Amino acid sequence: MKKPEFLSMKPRGDCLPCPSDGANLGGKTMKRPVFNTDNDLKQGLQICVNGLWGNEIIVKSYTCDGLNYSGTLTFTLYDHFGLDTDDINAHGAKPGFVSWYILQHYTDYKGKYRPFLTLMSFDVPFSGKIV
Repeated sequence: MKKPEFLSMKPRGDCLPCPSDGANLGGKTMKRPVFNTDNDLKQGLQICVNGLWGNEIIVKSYTCDGLNYSGTLTFTLYDHFGLDTDDINAHGAKPGFVSWYILQHYTDYKGKYRPFLTLMSFDVPFSGKIV
C-alpha cells in the first residue's frame, strides 16, 4: 500500500516532527491518540476513527500588546479507513475483514481500492496575560 502523502510531508515551521508511539519528549512518553474504549465503541468513534495517523497544528492568528496575548490554533487530524496486517492479526480472519484486506492489498487491483482518508479540522481560541 502506498503511504498517504500527508505522512511524507515535512514540517513547514520551526517545530519538531510529531513523535511516534513511545517517543520521549521532555521526560514524558508521547503516544498517538486512539479511540478504542468501550464508550468509543458504543458511540461509533472506534469504527470511524480508532487511531490518528497524522496531524498538523497551525497558529492561525496571534496578537500581543505586551501585557495580553490571544490567538487561534487550527488543529487538523488525519486518519485512514483501511486495514493492515496488524488489524487482521488482532481481529482474526473474519470474512468481512479478509475481503476488505484483499481489496486494498491484492496487487492485481493496482491500487484501485484504496482506503479513504478522514480529515478533521477545528479552531481553538486561546488568550492570557503575561506575568
